[in-house]
Amino acid sequence: MKSFSPMLTEHLENGTLVCPLCLSSLKIHDESIYCTNVACSHSTSEIPLIQKRIPILLNFDETILSKESLLATGGESLIPRSGNKYDAIKKIFWGGDGKTKRNLAQFLNNVPKYADKKSTVLIIGGGAVGNGAAGMYDARDVNVLSFDIYASSNTDFIADGHSLPIADNSIDGIWIQAVLEHVMYPQRVVAEIHRVLKAGGVVYAETPFQQHVHEGPYDFTRFTESGHRLLFKDFKLLDSGFLTGIGTVCSGMCGTQPGDLPGAKKRLS
Repeated sequence: MKSFSPMLTEHLENGTLVCPLCLSSLKIHDESIYCTNVACSHSTSEIPLIQKRIPILLNFDETILSKESLLATGGESLIPRSGNKYDAIKKIFWGGDGKTKRNLAQFLNNVPKYADKKSTVLIIGGGAVGNGAAGMYDARDVNVLSFDIYASSNTDFIADGHSLPIADNSIDGIWIQAVLEHVMYPQRVVAEIHRVLKAGGVVYAETPFQQHVHEGPYDFTRFTESGHRLLFKDFKLLDSGFLTGIGTVCSGMCGTQPGDLPGAKKRLS
């Protein structure tokens, strides 16, 4: 099991991460990952790995991602992520990160806490650390589980947000920053967020309203504040607003408030 990080191993063994084909629990055997469901093909065919440590938790019958391409490139991103000429432009459009840092503090304050263990925060699209989100990794009372469609030093596993390889009601907090504009079906991704989030859990979503086209053909949608709220209609709203920058971006958090039904799921947007 030395190939996998302690965090990844923990979430494989406690059942948080599940088989992408049948959502059954997974097991580690001889440094390979298999499904525990004997009726599933992954019970005998191991989960593919990148760099011998990053599992590809994808149902390739339900994603546009290619197994062959991921393995051939080592999970390399199809587009530049940092250190390119667009970094300065992005800073102009997104503005400073002070508001997101304050939102992060509010998010961490609202994530359910436990006396005997750390809370689990899932970062969707966490291959690169989001603007103002670096403090997430320094928080002492949360474990960060991060995935993206490409491999990086921050990627614990490869997955598609349309079909999360996560057990129902198993995540305390979800951070999805500058991602929903890049998915083909945002409503399906949000439905998956609702499925895996625990009752009383909290989600922070940050999406653009006015922003230039970015990431080329992988840029699909923009949201008004009302459209963003409609997207998360099944969540209780904690807070919402706008980030600064020429390309104004919606941000928000949803959650339970005094008087809400016990156990309601929440979102900070």
